[in-house]
Parts: sequence; structure tokens; C-alpha cells
Amino acid sequence: MKQGRGFSLLEVMVSGALFLVAVTGVVSTVSTSTSLRSDMRLHAAAAEIAQERMERLLTAARGAPELSPTAIHEERRGNSGALDPAGAFIVSWTVSTLVAVPAVSHVVVDVRWRTGGRSKNLTLETNRD
Repeated sequence: MKQGRGFSLLEVMVSGALFLVAVTGVVSTVSTSTSLRSDMRLHAAAAEIAQERMERLLTAARGAPELSPTAIHEERRGNSGALDPAGAFIVSWTVSTLVAVPAVSHVVVDVRWRTGGRSKNLTLETNRD
């Protein structure tokens, strides 16, 4: 009886199937990681835009048009945070006077965007003297 060298067809097929399962898992992990990184980048940009708008509202002089309590203000921003009519981020803010303390205003800044076919938003709220 002659002893063969090498692998049988069954061994090659099993090892190929195991390799395919491992590669599929790695590709899936990389794809998910890339998607999450993109989402986090957009979320960080939205947080930066919201914080910048909130700071401008808190430091604006009383009576400034952007502090008008009768309107919902809105603007579009691009990924860089710059004003952009076709921008990915929609920034809106409202300023309302507190009934209990008329000298204090309630400020709400909301940033909305779409990613992966879903709408996302980030909201900041505070009171201003």
C-alpha cells in the first residue's frame, strides 16, 4: 500500500470553509467599525456646531435679533461647521422667557442631520440671565 502525501479533497474543503467564515467575520467587523467611526465623526461635528451656537447665544447682547423669543431660528451648516445653504446640519434654536423668573431666558439649540437613512439630532439646553 502506497502512502500518499498532501491533503485529501475533504480536508481542503473543510479548511477553505473555515477560512471563509473567518474572513467574513473580519470583513463584517471592519464594515461596522467604519460605519460607527463615520457616525461618531458626524456626532462630534454636530456637538461642536451646537456648542458654538450656544456660546454665541449666551454672549449676545440683550435685544439681539438672534435672541428674539417670538421666532424659531434656523440655519444650515456644512460638515466643517461653516454656513452652507445645502449643508448636512440643520441648526435651530429658540429663546423663551421663563414665566416664574422673567429676567431669565431658556435657550434650546437643536442640531439635526441624516446618516444611514436615519435622522439624528443633538439638543443643548440652558438658562441665560
